[in-house]
Amino acid sequence: MYKLRLAVAGEENKALKIGDEGRIIMQDRDNPQWDTGYPQLALLIEDIKHSRLYFAYDEVDPLNIIGMAVFQKEKDSEYEKENFWKLDGDYICIHRLVSIKKGLGKFILSEGLKLAKKEGKFVRIDTHPKNIPMQSLIRSFGFTVCGSFYQAEYIDGVDAIAFEIRP
Repeated sequence: MYKLRLAVAGEENKALKIGDEGRIIMQDRDNPQWDTGYPQLALLIEDIKHSRLYFAYDEVDPLNIIGMAVFQKEKDSEYEKENFWKLDGDYICIHRLVSIKKGLGKFILSEGLKLAKKEGKFVRIDTHPKNIPMQSLIRSFGFTVCGSFYQAEYIDGVDAIAFEIRP
């Protein structure tokens, strides 16, 4: 059974390692989404500092981190620039979701939705057009496509696809 726990100061290298593994998986699928070295150390340090980076692990081996995600409770400055959103109010952003085990992405996304529901918020998430597995996962939960927007870290210059849902 999978579990989540908050990452703590001093675990930045674990987050970098998971990010690297996620990048390799994406590259193997011809998805350049994180080819700029994203997520960078400074960003992961901020995520940990703001208590929004979660590590995923199998309860049988809690020291072996096999995924991560950011559940950002404060508004996202990039999202706030866009006017295509359909829902108003407070939301949680799910960013930097990495799953290196089958079924783990579904677990992580489900946990993010539970957190949002518990807090009376909705969820926003985005991904690269070539990240077909992530799009499939997002759509399997019933998220609505709201629009697309420029993402500076995408080296191929395409726009990210933005989704939201009220759990």
